[in-house]
Amino acid sequence: MEPPSRMEFTNVNGGRVDCTVRGNPLPTVDWLAADGGSITNILGIRHVLGNGTIHFPAFEAEAFRQDVHWAIYKCSAVNSVGAVVSRDVTVRAGMSTERNLPSSLSAVRFSALFSVASRHRRHPPRILRRSCRRRPYE
Repeated sequence: MEPPSRMEFTNVNGGRVDCTVRGNPLPTVDWLAADGGSITNILGIRHVLGNGTIHFPAFEAEAFRQDVHWAIYKCSAVNSVGAVVSRDVTVRAGMSTERNLPSSLSAVRFSALFSVASRHRRHPPRILRRSCRRRPYE
């Protein structure tokens, strides 16, 4: 099963991308960065699991890494018969800010995800759409 083409999450919740493969013999799953190189675990930031999942744990805003949280990945499956590479998976982590209000008011969490576009990878992205949600703090 091919992974989704886009995965968005907030730094408060974290996220994951799954790549499920089948084959005979059973293929080996590997995740690739946009440049085609294999990705590795980054302690507390990105965990590449042996079952074909990339797990992005919750993180502090200061720990945001563009090469991890705002990146393109591909899933690769290889066995003795051949190899196949998935479509691009665009990963976007948005920042969530928790605001504590006076005790007479409930706390509110604001989440924002940004959709961006860039004409070339070397140019900084420009914001196309911004969406914010306000929901009760849990």
